[in-house]
Amino acid sequence: MRVLAILLVSVYLFSSEVESSGGKVHVKVFYESQCPFCQHFFKKYLTPITEQLGDYMETYLNSYGNSLISDGKLECQHGPRECEYDLIQACAVDRMKGKSSTDRVMMASCFMKGAFKPTRTTGPLCSKQFGLDWDDVLKCSEGPEGMKLMKKNKEEMPHPFRGTPTVYVEGKNTNPWSLKNAVCTKLAEDNIKPAACK
Repeated sequence: MRVLAILLVSVYLFSSEVESSGGKVHVKVFYESQCPFCQHFFKKYLTPITEQLGDYMETYLNSYGNSLISDGKLECQHGPRECEYDLIQACAVDRMKGKSSTDRVMMASCFMKGAFKPTRTTGPLCSKQFGLDWDDVLKCSEGPEGMKLMKKNKEEMPHPFRGTPTVYVEGKNTNPWSLKNAVCTKLAEDNIKPAACK
């Protein structure tokens, strides 16, 4: 009887996961705000692909990149401003729980576009555009909550990690520059053929 109960719970959890994903292709993007390759990937690949195929994608964003956490402080490959923006993105993504995957990507894209400008310029603009409270996002990024989110991002980094951007499609390490093809291939396996894939 106990085994049956466990099986029923397992089936329920599995079916709930499938239902909640809506049959979408799961994409994970690991990046950092001032990496030139990440900037290019967001501008030329992730953003336009999401505009075309966002209804068929569930995208997870992780802005930890090549950072290190040492003595409770975040150290970033491209300097302190990158740390500021990576923390801001971690907080902004967290604040957009319940929003669509497409909205999260577009929000991150907005912050990526402004990542070389002062946060006081980019932050309020992107926050307002996507219904975020900039003061709340900034407070999160400058306090313990931001570090907690980055530690969580660190724990979710793939191993081995070879640099940014790193992209996974349905759990498989994928060439970032082949993202559209990878998504379309997965959709085709389920006989889903959006116009953007033709």
